[in-house]
Amino acid sequence: MAEFDIYPLNNEFVHSTYALLMELVIRTNQSLLLKPFTLVTSFVAFLFGLVLTFFVAGEMAETESVRLEAAYNVTFNQAVDAVVGKINAYEEMLRATQGLFYVSPDLSREDFANFYQSLKLEENYPGIQGLGYVVALSPEQKQTHINAVRQSGMLDYDIYPQGVRDEYTSNLYIEPVTKKNMLALGFDMYTDTSRREAMDRAVNTRKASITEKVFLKQDGSDSTINGLLMYLPVYIDASESDVAIEHRTIHSGWVYAVFRIDDVLQDVLVTHKNVGLVNIYDDGAEKSESLLFSLPGIASEDSFSLQKSYEVGGRTWSFVGQPDREFADSILRNYTLITWIIGIVISLLFALVIAAIAKSRANAIRIASQMTKSYRQNARRLALATEAAEIAIWEWDVETNIIMFDSMASTVFGLTSSTEQMDYAEFEKLIHEADLLPFRVAVEQSIQQHKSFEVRSRIHHGSEIRMIHTSAELYFNDAGQLLSLVGVSYDITEDWQHQKMILETEQRWKHALEGSGAGVWDWDVANNVVVFSDKLLDMLGYAPGEIIGQMEHWLKLIHPQDIERVTADINWMFSGEKPEYRNEHRILSKDGSWKWMLGSATVAERDTQGNPVRVIGTKTDISWRKQAELALQQSEERFRNAFDTAAIGMAIVGLDGRWLEVNGALCRMLGYSEEELMDKTFVDVTHPDDLDLDLEYVRKLLNGDLEHYQMEKRYFHKTGDVIFVLLSVSLVRNENGEVIHFISQIEDVTARKSESDRIRQMAYHDTLTGLPNRRLFDDHISHTLAHAKRVGYPIALMFVDVDHFKQINDTHGHDVGDVILKSVADRMTHCLRQTDTLSRVGGDEFVILLTELKKPDDAKLVAEHILETVSQPLHVNTHDFCITLSIGVAIFPGDAENETVSELTKKADLALYEVKSAGRNGVHVFGANHLMAQPDFPK
Repeated sequence: MAEFDIYPLNNEFVHSTYALLMELVIRTNQSLLLKPFTLVTSFVAFLFGLVLTFFVAGEMAETESVRLEAAYNVTFNQAVDAVVGKINAYEEMLRATQGLFYVSPDLSREDFANFYQSLKLEENYPGIQGLGYVVALSPEQKQTHINAVRQSGMLDYDIYPQGVRDEYTSNLYIEPVTKKNMLALGFDMYTDTSRREAMDRAVNTRKASITEKVFLKQDGSDSTINGLLMYLPVYIDASESDVAIEHRTIHSGWVYAVFRIDDVLQDVLVTHKNVGLVNIYDDGAEKSESLLFSLPGIASEDSFSLQKSYEVGGRTWSFVGQPDREFADSILRNYTLITWIIGIVISLLFALVIAAIAKSRANAIRIASQMTKSYRQNARRLALATEAAEIAIWEWDVETNIIMFDSMASTVFGLTSSTEQMDYAEFEKLIHEADLLPFRVAVEQSIQQHKSFEVRSRIHHGSEIRMIHTSAELYFNDAGQLLSLVGVSYDITEDWQHQKMILETEQRWKHALEGSGAGVWDWDVANNVVVFSDKLLDMLGYAPGEIIGQMEHWLKLIHPQDIERVTADINWMFSGEKPEYRNEHRILSKDGSWKWMLGSATVAERDTQGNPVRVIGTKTDISWRKQAELALQQSEERFRNAFDTAAIGMAIVGLDGRWLEVNGALCRMLGYSEEELMDKTFVDVTHPDDLDLDLEYVRKLLNGDLEHYQMEKRYFHKTGDVIFVLLSVSLVRNENGEVIHFISQIEDVTARKSESDRIRQMAYHDTLTGLPNRRLFDDHISHTLAHAKRVGYPIALMFVDVDHFKQINDTHGHDVGDVILKSVADRMTHCLRQTDTLSRVGGDEFVILLTELKKPDDAKLVAEHILETVSQPLHVNTHDFCITLSIGVAIFPGDAENETVSELTKKADLALYEVKSAGRNGVHVFGANHLMAQPDFPK
């Protein structure tokens, strides 16, 4: 607070000034009602504060809405990706089932059941109700098919619904064999429009195709449920056995999976908490049937929705999500109510301050007017006093429009000493142009109302501008006509400038205090009197006078846990050990709550012994800051609990790649102790093949091209084993927006990868022998032939059939036949190099591909070695078998250096035919003129 000098004044002036001030106070207190103008001004100030509060609250609400939408966008996208990934996993399972039929075209019901058991659908694919096979039939094949199935033991088997149609299908196999699934056995799916559309689309695209929402035959009711079927065509027609699978055109049926969409999606979304309200629509279905799945809930008040579309099984699914109240409550920080409360309080205080100022001013003006009237009545008696006080008295004769002055006019108005009168128009030229109109208005209103007037106006006083106070009394004749105005004017320039300076100082103080939100206290230490500002009392909810102005009463309001620090800091300030007092403590409010305040003070005056005489200080409400600090502390505790107890690996990584903090799950995942892992960087444990992509993502993250990234990568376990993880990385910035570290979430997906590899193994390898199947062999021979053309090495293709294998199966059963096939495969494998390929492409049909032969004749030697090895006696159960083979060989390059795979295959097939025509148990090379002589192997 600024200090002001007190000029020495005589006692009479002091007493008269005190009396005037007391009269102003009394008259101000007597004015209980506000004038209309003051009331309107205060109300407008209050409205302005409310409007400003409305905009501030709106901006804060908008910011929170943006945070909510960003957070929900991440959660919603993760849930949608999980649903689509689940459906794609079902497609991989169907492809494995499709590959089973290519390996064993004559697949029996028992084989299909065994394959189903190996998939363990209940564990790996929850939600699937059944896995089956649908056979395609022509009208001519229908009855033959029914008879064959009935002869296999299913006496009640039939195709339904009955009726004559151009095409038939029949649900031939379905697992698991439950009472519900058996209801669908023999059902002609082509009779249902939704199923037929999906089956035809699967044939046309050769991809997995999903139906729209359909009625499942297994449920035994007529109501439509959220059931879906996924189909994949099977091409095993005998007429196209020599054609590569991808080029076949005749399909023999479909493998399919049936599942309830509610079961599947509930299983997926249960792992995504707070995903909100989710609806999934089938865009291609009729409007009444387009809703596939709905996850209900209570929508948040900040209503918005996200939509994402995916092509799933040949259909377009739309995912629509909206955050629920629980999700919004976990994200939003509701400061709106607090903002409104603070805004209303400040607006009300602002309005009250304006009202108080207006009331004080009105009372002061009224008192001054009364005093002017008293002076006018005693003008002649005070003539000598006015000269002493430099007050000019003048009279305006309205009839002549002449103003007459006394001797003080030259001093007050800056006129020449000889000027005793002048025309009223000339008098108005003395008044400052900015104040002329208010002066005229005051005179005019006074005349109309027959009242005296007083006005302050600036005048041109020579080369100066001075402020003059003028009061005048009006005189009328009996008829009510104005005769003259008699007034007094005196110079108030010094008071005007002084008041202006005080007002500017007060305004600066007011703006500074209002801007900082501080309340002021002034402590007269010698007399132990403390004065508190209204703002300080209002902070704590007290009215003026409710707190006794003594320091001991003030200290009683301080929290017991803080009082010792407060008194210690005050004593240090008194002793001079600290230049000022500064302390954060709690003070008891009138409503019983504790408010955190920041107290600051300094000793403004000391006596000659250095003892403090006067202390001036401020107090600022910092409850909001303390609440924010508490909220930050709680937030950090929640993050720490989540970090330490998370089921997945979590880490804080520095910008140099070093682990700053790691949780227990990550240590267990990588096999290191926390101390060991902290000594490493993420580069040390990352597989080299994945490092470049990871670093590229980090670069984009730091450049602002990405907000976060997610990738699948490999880590090295402490033992050296490779584990697959799903890595999610985001940035953490400080209050200046600078990046300080990364947050990484690491999920071990090794088991999931192994399962995917297992399904791929089943799709590309024979389930009986473990050898590559036809699909894998067709892909391998194309690459091998292309390589042979580039490098110029010869290769050989062998078609191998087990002689009389059907008789073995018919005589000794399939179990014995399976043992023989595995033994034959093992013996042939031992005859080949690691670079050669042996595949099983049919029941007793094998294909051998010899690569990079030194000379073409080596192929004959290998074939002879295979014949000799396989023909060794084989003991199975109680029987001895002597197995012979028929081998057809085609060598590249033969007669054409640009030979294709199809041409090479045809040559090997023709060579095999030559062996069989000659009685089997032999080798024939395409292009040779005779059958190679063979050892006399038993037949």
